Amino acid sequence: MKLIVDSKSYSEQVLLINSFKEIYINAFPDINEREDFEVILQRVFRNKQANEPHSILILNTTDGKNPEVTGGLIADWYENSKAIHLIYLVTAEKFRGKGIAKTLINEGVTAIKQWIEKEKKIEIRNVFFESNNPEKTKNDNFDTIARLEIFSQFGAKWINIPYVQPALDAKKREVDNLFLLSFTQFNVKGDKIPEIEIIAFLNDLYLSLGQTDKNKSFVKMQKALEKQMNTDGDIELQHIPETSYYKFYKSSVTWHFVQENKYQIETSLNNPFSSFEKDLLNFHNQKLKEPPFNSVFKVLYQNAKIIFPAEYSYISEGRKHTKTTKTERIELEINLSISYTKIEISDKTIWHVTFTPKKNHYFTECDLIKLSTMFGSSQEQSTVKDNLKITIENENLIGIKPDELISRLGFAEKDSQLKNLQTGIIQIESIELDSIQKINFDDFFKIFRNKNKSEIENDSLKQFSKTLCGIILGIFDFNRMDYDEIFDTIQPIVQAESSFIVLCRGTLFKISEEDEIMESVSNHVVVSPYLLVPNMVLAYNEFILMQAKNEIDSSLKPGQNKSFKALEISQRKVRNILNVQYLSNIFQYPSEKEIVEFGNSQRGIINLYDLILKRLEELSELIDTKKANKANLSDAILNALLGFIAAIQLKGLLGELLREKFSDSAIYLSTAFFAAALAGTIFWLIWMKKK
Repeated sequence: MKLIVDSKSYSEQVLLINSFKEIYINAFPDINEREDFEVILQRVFRNKQANEPHSILILNTTDGKNPEVTGGLIADWYENSKAIHLIYLVTAEKFRGKGIAKTLINEGVTAIKQWIEKEKKIEIRNVFFESNNPEKTKNDNFDTIARLEIFSQFGAKWINIPYVQPALDAKKREVDNLFLLSFTQFNVKGDKIPEIEIIAFLNDLYLSLGQTDKNKSFVKMQKALEKQMNTDGDIELQHIPETSYYKFYKSSVTWHFVQENKYQIETSLNNPFSSFEKDLLNFHNQKLKEPPFNSVFKVLYQNAKIIFPAEYSYISEGRKHTKTTKTERIELEINLSISYTKIEISDKTIWHVTFTPKKNHYFTECDLIKLSTMFGSSQEQSTVKDNLKITIENENLIGIKPDELISRLGFAEKDSQLKNLQTGIIQIESIELDSIQKINFDDFFKIFRNKNKSEIENDSLKQFSKTLCGIILGIFDFNRMDYDEIFDTIQPIVQAESSFIVLCRGTLFKISEEDEIMESVSNHVVVSPYLLVPNMVLAYNEFILMQAKNEIDSSLKPGQNKSFKALEISQRKVRNILNVQYLSNIFQYPSEKEIVEFGNSQRGIINLYDLILKRLEELSELIDTKKANKANLSDAILNALLGFIAAIQLKGLLGELLREKFSDSAIYLSTAFFAAALAGTIFWLIWMKKK
């Protein structure tokens, strides 16, 4: 590692510096973000001018006689604010992924601090740097989200202000697509920085580029810091914020909950579900006086909010990642629809809670993933699900948990928590999508219709496909996904020219250019019934099969030794679930049939059904064994009774013979003992028979 701090060290490393210059220019294609390299070099080897920072270069190279530059770090440091500003961190493209950036930060910054303290007798207070905001960056040679993840792993945290970098020279403009960050391990107070020290650094930076503290952007940042300052005068740094590429203006997310106690079906002439459900059912089920289920729209709240945690974490590839929710995304204004489906044959009620953005509002991919953690993958162990809250202002419900919503609205028993069925629906329309990069949706739908991996070379389509995988799977770390993972996740089961449906784990997902059904129900259920009803059937069937499995597992549990009668009751319960309550072959159209058939296989419902059948055979065998034992016990009891009668008769015969040698009392006593023993045996046999 080479430290270049003055004209002497510059002369010694001039060849390596020229090599690094090419890497530097290629790494920063946006000229507004890239300072002229010669200007930087002048600050290294000539005397410092007024308001200028001191500049230092650190180069990382390969070993040997002819070392090759693998990366470099350019840092400015200011005497007034006693701060280091890491202005550029670059790794040569062919050396990426080898830990060079981490070495440059950990060893390089430490070397700079030590040199300043030794040569200038100044203790550095804080270390600042910038990184691109992915939501505002269109042109970058490195994945901006991946870069932020790397910095987060290196210990970086965010200073939450509307940061604006001054124009680097008169020919360039201000840059507002950057986050201001800090490597907290190098700061005197760690993840807290005194507000005056941040202001001092910003003042030094702006003065060095010909601006003053009267600059509008500077004043705006100063006001933001003043609002955040704690009682000690410190600014508490936050985890790097979540970032998003897309705004889904027309989208919805549906959760399902089950209620086992009775809920009275409401009769309404204006039930938007009626025509849809009748249309969905096959001819046999349409003719039934009592249909297999009945769905009812309950209410649409247009003054609701979903409240996300201000901070959340998840685990990916063995690492814990913590993110900060952006202030404007913590409370989202939504339309909240509540409906339910009553299945009379099992006396179950499935509640549906559907969220959609209010008009002119939107969900980002991060919002959709957070909402889908209620039913998506659990592999990331996200903390979001346990910290989601709902507010409905007109109902005076503030910050309640999702599983309390139905009861708090008075639709279920007071204080009852409905069971989350851990399955749900996500529906989005691509026609009302706002994206940083332009997406050709004709090509997008064609790629997945043809399942041609070679067609997804376009960067915008690749990024959108990865994002959809994150939404479908309910995972935040979707940018790492490769082609195979993308096509393993996005497997359309019902598709058309400009739409398709994916069923993956607990998620039923539909993307379409436009959806007329979604538009027609936008004033009530806000999700297509053609998605809601089949997904409800899958969720319901899985729930009652799990009840059957639990019942049969309890009966066959070693050591339980349940009575014959109890085993027969369990057997009847399980058979009733399989033969009566389980919903099968009820739909008319191929789309709904395919959703249910694929879901039965993909979610393991078929395997669960088959397992219960096998366990039912075990239960039948146990009952037959108990029945045989019961018959044997009946024979034993009959024989015992016959023996008892014979003993009574013997008493008369033997009494006369024994009376000559023994007293009557002895004879009666011995007979009583015999009778008692025999009676005890009979009672024991009768008790065993009941078993």
